[in-house]
Amino acid sequence: MYLLLSSKPLPQKPVEKIRSGDGLIKYQFLMRDAAVFSEYLPERYKPMFQSRAEAYTRAKEKQARDWQKWKAKRKKAREKRRKKRQAEK
Repeated sequence: MYLLLSSKPLPQKPVEKIRSGDGLIKYQFLMRDAAVFSEYLPERYKPMFQSRAEAYTRAKEKQARDWQKWKAKRKKAREKRRKKRQAEK
């Protein structure tokens, strides 16, 4: 997804063929940038960027929870193997 900023009317070309330069900026929009855009852009654009920022935040929180679960599972498995090795000695 790209964000096009222009001081002139946008060219009537597919986005893939547009290049930055001469009053035109082509920026690859990343979900992590949505919160910043929602703060600084005019009110009429805020809902679009806020919803994307919230979706990104939820995804990152889920990823963190999944990581914590995975770490706890690995720790439990290591502990189980350690106890098994000690019992064999």
